[in-house]
Amino acid sequence: MFGSTVESLEVVSHLITRYAIFEDVHMHRNTAATTELEPALTGLYAKILIVLAKAKRYFQTPTAGESHAPKSNHHRLANLSSANGKKWAECF
Repeated sequence: MFGSTVESLEVVSHLITRYAIFEDVHMHRNTAATTELEPALTGLYAKILIVLAKAKRYFQTPTAGESHAPKSNHHRLANLSSANGKKWAECF
């Protein structure tokens, strides 16, 4: 399960990058295709959010007293600060 969750996150990161570029190139045109693409992209982004929520839940679920995330990385991530001063963990 750990491996497939990490692989899903990798796929999601590639999709987000790819479609951000796609939007920059194609979504600023006023065409019939743009009208059709917008709801398709919205659906894709909604599914990406679902994958991210499931991954978050997986990594927060304890297994035999421990989380799925490696302890050293989890500790580092929890202490990272975002631009507005919140801890990384508070952003979710």
